[in-house]
Amino acid sequence: MFSSLKYRFNVVVVLLAALVFSLGKMAFAEECGSLDRARNAIGLAELLYPNLKTEEFGLQFSEGTGGRPSSPTDVRSLLIRVDKPQWLNAQADARPTSEADTSQLGDFQLPMFLHFDFVDYSSTPRRLLCRPGQFRNEKAGEKMSKARELINSHPEWTDEQDLEAATKLGMLFGPDKKTLVLQKIPLKELSKIYGPLRIKTISFRIGGDKCEGCSFADLHWKIEAEKAGTAGSLFISLEPFTGKIDSITG
Repeated sequence: MFSSLKYRFNVVVVLLAALVFSLGKMAFAEECGSLDRARNAIGLAELLYPNLKTEEFGLQFSEGTGGRPSSPTDVRSLLIRVDKPQWLNAQADARPTSEADTSQLGDFQLPMFLHFDFVDYSSTPRRLLCRPGQFRNEKAGEKMSKARELINSHPEWTDEQDLEAATKLGMLFGPDKKTLVLQKIPLKELSKIYGPLRIKTISFRIGGDKCEGCSFADLHWKIEAEKAGTAGSLFISLEPFTGKIDSITG
């Protein structure tokens, strides 16, 4: 759970790790308000990135567009920035350099930008959801970024050469790790949010059509999970370096 929060809502909030904030259970009832949706966003982040439970960090809430709102705003699209706690930065001179200068949170480079969208775009008129209809981590990890940059610079490479390069850069969950990837998907916990789920398809994507100067490298697992009793699906994207989910739509 995101810990040590001090906040005021409906404006940009910088959280200074000063107050323990207990979220309790996520609220996925049909009727909910802005604070419920904020709790649900944080709860989903906790589920997807469990190492956040035991770390100290600073948070900033803003509109999903990323800009600082000039007035109170509904929680329709929410961006949470996860960064080094300011109270640690203020004491940097008194701390060892290696610790004060850290920009890591477990496997992740800071800052992290977690985007949550609560609008049901399939309905007319559009309505607000209590659960996040879309989630994405808007910042790729350092290893993923390096792999994309390297592969994009070699459109002449075969898929096998792309995979070899990514593996040398630290890719742990390549296309031969399907069983391990399935174990990484918290299907039971996600079912509590989105309803009963069953894996329908899973595939590894290296990239799109290659061309000189293009950004074609992808390197993701794509998972489709059927929603029981409906015609809908939950679409999950998992990056193969940390084995973490970085996108959900459904």
